[in-house]
Amino acid sequence: MRKNLLIMAAILAVAGCRQTTDKEQYDRVAEELGKVNANLAALNESAARQAKAMETTGRREVVSRPVVETIRRREVVVPPTADLSGIKALPQNPTEEQITEYLTVIRMSLLGNRGVSVEDVRVDLYRKIGPGHLKTVLPFIDKPGDYANRDFMLRTALPDLIGEADKPVLKENIEFYPQLAVVAIRKGWGEEFKEQIFACLDRGHDNLLQYEIYAIVSTPEDRRKIVETYQTGKNVSRLYGMICLFPEINLKEINDLAWTKQRKYQEWRVYAARAASTGNIEALEELINGQWPRNLNYDYPRDETNPILIKVTGQPLDADKLCKWYAANKDKLYFDAREGRFKVRD
Repeated sequence: MRKNLLIMAAILAVAGCRQTTDKEQYDRVAEELGKVNANLAALNESAARQAKAMETTGRREVVSRPVVETIRRREVVVPPTADLSGIKALPQNPTEEQITEYLTVIRMSLLGNRGVSVEDVRVDLYRKIGPGHLKTVLPFIDKPGDYANRDFMLRTALPDLIGEADKPVLKENIEFYPQLAVVAIRKGWGEEFKEQIFACLDRGHDNLLQYEIYAIVSTPEDRRKIVETYQTGKNVSRLYGMICLFPEINLKEINDLAWTKQRKYQEWRVYAARAASTGNIEALEELINGQWPRNLNYDYPRDETNPILIKVTGQPLDADKLCKWYAANKDKLYFDAREGRFKVRD
């Protein structure tokens, strides 16, 4: 950039020399040269600061610090500073219309604010509504697939907004709102609403329910449903940890069928890795060769597939080396179930 500025300065100087009798042209050239000199001074100052920083901290630290600071700012969410003065306190026994207005004003205070925190003052404002009004609160809870995260603080307060009187509304809506299913389980109502909770799980999308539902899985039929959902559902791969704890299961059969059903969908890589871990060589091949472009900057995704790939192949996690290893040995590979690894026949 500095070189370009110098070239520009030279051109402007020449242009000015050709019309030295034209005072207006001369003044314009002088003004442009002044701007060039100012830019050069700014560049010199910036370069000096970078050089000094590199001498004391090293190039790697200077480059990475702004990124780290950005990440930290995202992790440590400062409670929003929106104006909440327009939120009027609810009366002793509010009507549903008053609650709706109250919820609307709180929701409006979130506009333009991406920050969310369990310590936000709005969590306590939501809690003031109390139980018995779930039908009114429900439209303000986002359904799965809505990633605006506008209801985070409302979901945080939700356990305090649901009581015995809300059970009829709860039963009708659990299937469509995983947040309600989680609250029901935590309140000890899981058995009472088991049918609706399992129906909600079948719809996928919610990670937390996939962990919480283990509390109500108590019969062979429950376990069969969980395995079936894992094999055929969408976005339900987190059920696997629970399935591995089930008694008397054939994990290889479960993994092979799950991989067959899931190989064309979003979580195919995780299912492939798990099938490979129990000896499915077809899954291993697709996991290694993959469906993504390979280049010098390529790295395998940082998920559970990494340790599985290393274990089942005995190879370092390098895309090109793994591809070459597999191509050279695929006809001689066999699975050692005891060691959980593919080996090459002599």
